[in-house]
Amino acid sequence: MSAIFGEHYYSSINYADYLERGDRYDRLADEIMTHLEVHNLNRGPVLDFGCAVGMLLESLGKLGYDAYGVDVSEWALSKCREKDLTVYDKIHYDTTHGVTFALDVLEHIPEKDMRNTVANLQTKVLVFRMPICREGDNDYYLECSRADPTHIIRWTKKQWRKFFIDLDFIPLDLNLHTIYNSPGVYSGMALHQRYLELDF
Repeated sequence: MSAIFGEHYYSSINYADYLERGDRYDRLADEIMTHLEVHNLNRGPVLDFGCAVGMLLESLGKLGYDAYGVDVSEWALSKCREKDLTVYDKIHYDTTHGVTFALDVLEHIPEKDMRNTVANLQTKVLVFRMPICREGDNDYYLECSRADPTHIIRWTKKQWRKFFIDLDFIPLDLNLHTIYNSPGVYSGMALHQRYLELDF
């Protein structure tokens, strides 16, 4: 799996300009964490699951958050370490996170592994974004989503919502300037009922 997500992956298909998107992540991090702060949900350790080369981690650091990243790509992790970012190849399941980001990540993971990952994740808030199919279709709505062969979970928004609810999350839509829903993308935050009462 690590070899698939090497340097070539991050400069091809949907990621032709990915390595130059740092400023977008500054805006994204600021907007999401400000939104969470309004609801007192921006506390505790922050995990970027699928951190790639660490652009979101850098943006969270600029805002003063204690954040670490996880990725399967050895190449991406090496780039993070060059920037002195805290990264690992596995999630710390014994850590309770205030916020976990999973942006454009869950659709890449085989369903059984993805379900186990989210089920064992200890987090108050899971901020997510993934490509989706329209109701009644069995392939992604967007051509760019269909073009990536590593996208293997092709679910509708309704299927993703059921997935989160079955794991005791409360899924809520996110419609901000930098992250929002569209016919081909599901963006939101899922609040885990078990951890909401924790005070960091």
